[in-house]
Amino acid sequence: MFGYSGGLEYKSDPTPSRAPRPSPWQGRELGMRFEKVGVVSDFFKISYCGICMPSDLLKLFLKLIAVFVICFLAVSSLASQVVKPLPMIVGGRVAITNENNRAQYIYSWPGTYFEASFTGASVDIHLDDSVNMLHIVVDKKAPIVLNKPGKINYSLKNLGEGIHKVRVEKRTESYSRTATFHGFFIPESQKVLTTEKPKRKIEFIGDSFTLGYGNTSTSRQCSNEQVFLTTDTQVAFGSLVAKHFNAQYQINAFSGQGIVRNYKGSDPETSLILKYPYVFNYGDIVYKDDWSPQIIAIILGTNDFNTPLEPHERWKTRETLQKDFVATYEKFVLSLRKQHPTANIFLVSPDNSTSEVTAQISRVADNLKIKGEHKVLLQVTDITLGLTGCAWHASVEDHKKVASLFIDFLEKNPSLWE
Repeated sequence: MFGYSGGLEYKSDPTPSRAPRPSPWQGRELGMRFEKVGVVSDFFKISYCGICMPSDLLKLFLKLIAVFVICFLAVSSLASQVVKPLPMIVGGRVAITNENNRAQYIYSWPGTYFEASFTGASVDIHLDDSVNMLHIVVDKKAPIVLNKPGKINYSLKNLGEGIHKVRVEKRTESYSRTATFHGFFIPESQKVLTTEKPKRKIEFIGDSFTLGYGNTSTSRQCSNEQVFLTTDTQVAFGSLVAKHFNAQYQINAFSGQGIVRNYKGSDPETSLILKYPYVFNYGDIVYKDDWSPQIIAIILGTNDFNTPLEPHERWKTRETLQKDFVATYEKFVLSLRKQHPTANIFLVSPDNSTSEVTAQISRVADNLKIKGEHKVLLQVTDITLGLTGCAWHASVEDHKKVASLFIDFLEKNPSLWE
């Protein structure tokens, strides 16, 4: 008995003329042949067309189909994935580089933020930050807090159809370490919106007080890790003032730093004034941007004067320290004036009206006015603060009080924004 692997059988017949004739297609281009039943066959019948195909060739054919289907599904999936970057408002100093034809934003100063708008129900946020805590804020709701998220794609889904505003905010101080933001991305089916930049701009230059060092802590005794976890620049007074007036802002501050002297005479080779000209708070790249704030507030001097002079320091008396402080501060303000000819510059004393630091800042203001600087304002935070944050720093409630001083003054003097 002869047959083929399609399952049909033919009985042998001694008369050759009675043997079944195969289809004209069989045995030609596909190389078909008959074998005795019982021998392992390498044939298979494709029933819908009556064509027989070798099993090895069929396997290859099916594999090709499978690859095609997988590729088709992958392409379809990619088409539905995030493909469109959103235009952003960038707040703070960043270095912009290019990776795979897309911009990436490297940052280190406190309070840096990124903001975008879109229409749709989802957005992906591409982060690369292993040193900071970050806030993700959608439509001004309570922030989602990420602790050193690393390099991830953080997805927000089911936001509801409609217009949404999303922000990424740097919450913590990272000292001399940098992180990178890669942007916001939405699916092709959603609509890109351009977020209008606020016309008002304000900058705060300071130390740990300005950046909100340990401000959410419930204890004055804090480890380094507790300081990190409880520092929130976004609820420090500078951010509160800027958000109240819907202003763009920069927070250029560094803990323990002063005009000429740092806390307890530490790191004598540097100061906030020496760090200030750079994109990153450790130097390296000079900051060059079209940033032009209407208001600049300098809140420095505490670290210069709040501890006794150490034997190794270059100032041997308080008088020489004071003289150096006043001269350097004046020079710094004049350098700011050169960069920002129309800005109103606030010289803020973080202490009471009778303190050493207030007296020296008052001297700076007087000297500048003599030199023709009439857009310099002296402001003294002569209010009672609880200082219940880490290491006797201002609490969130204290920051609200300080912010109120700025807000009240600016609301009474709206022309300062012009």
